[in-house]
Amino acid sequence: MIGRELTKRFETICATTVGQAAELVENDPDMQKGEFVLVLEGDDPKAKDEAISTEALRVLTILLKELSVRSASHMAAEITGERRETLYREALRLGNGR
Repeated sequence: MIGRELTKRFETICATTVGQAAELVENDPDMQKGEFVLVLEGDDPKAKDEAISTEALRVLTILLKELSVRSASHMAAEITGERRETLYREALRLGNGR
């Protein structure tokens, strides 16, 4: 979000992404005047908790070639230290429904 000239006569607030912010300012001469504030959303801890490492994904993929989804996710959790529930969901997503 970009806030420009806050609490002033020409106050402007635009919801945008970081990637689009520069383009928005470049294409609007009014946005190039005065002070502005850029407000960024922080990291999503839930999404971070659900992400698995590249190594865990590699281990899970190898185990799925020989084991059921349940067994592979249990073993991958023991080997990598990742959460079993997260690995189980990833195994299901990979489409190995044994």
